[in-house]
Amino acid sequence: MVKIRQLDEAAARLVQGHPDSADTIRSKQEEIHEEWTQLTAKANARKEKLLDSYDLQRFLSDYRDLTAWIQSMMGLVASDELASDVTGAEALLERHQVNCLVFWLLPFTANFPS
Repeated sequence: MVKIRQLDEAAARLVQGHPDSADTIRSKQEEIHEEWTQLTAKANARKEKLLDSYDLQRFLSDYRDLTAWIQSMMGLVASDELASDVTGAEALLERHQVNCLVFWLLPFTANFPS
């Protein structure tokens, strides 16, 4: 925008110095303003598209992470592993409690950026 302002100031000086060419100078100045407006509109549209693309990529990444986590949890839940003694049973119970805790806390932590 600074360059546009500088061009406007230069155009004003040219109009004062060359009043016979004032119409041509003003015409070129308007043309520059129209081109600048079109350029900024295109840049803003491109920015919106890039932001949408970023949101989509972030969603897909979160989806892949969640799907992988679900698959790992399904593997743990579907496990036929049985304890053969008290220590093994305690270890399985502890692992189950950790998995339950992670499962219930996931919705609260999924919304926070890593």
